[in-house]
Amino acid sequence: MKICLAPMDGITDCAYRIICKQIFLQHGHPDDELMLWTEFMSADGYTHNPPGVIKHILRSDYDHETIAQIFGGNPETLIHCAQDLEKKYNFAGIELNMGCPSPKIMKCVAGSGMLRDKEKTLEILKEIAGSISTPFSLKTRL
Repeated sequence: MKICLAPMDGITDCAYRIICKQIFLQHGHPDDELMLWTEFMSADGYTHNPPGVIKHILRSDYDHETIAQIFGGNPETLIHCAQDLEKKYNFAGIELNMGCPSPKIMKCVAGSGMLRDKEKTLEILKEIAGSISTPFSLKTRL
């Protein structure tokens, strides 16, 4: 069985993930797999000020299986961010958040705002996936 802990802004930081992993290792079944995500991080913020936003995705060697979650509506900064994360941080995967319904996020054509222009979004997804070798996924909501 896969046990997946969803990313939550302000909650799923490095310390939280380490505690969850320790509990899982003590009480989980050997055949189970624990999957962890970082909080989401703005690709625009990372591109313009990496030290200012990197705290959202910091991880330790103890949680090396973690998937980094990013968001944004600008194709150039999304691609740059994904490539830089792959090069510098060695995450198990990179995920694009296309599910956030926050009006502030949607106003920037990010999160679920990306669903308004499906063709453009599909092109962005193809560009990101084609520019990195790290497993790439996306998160949406129904």
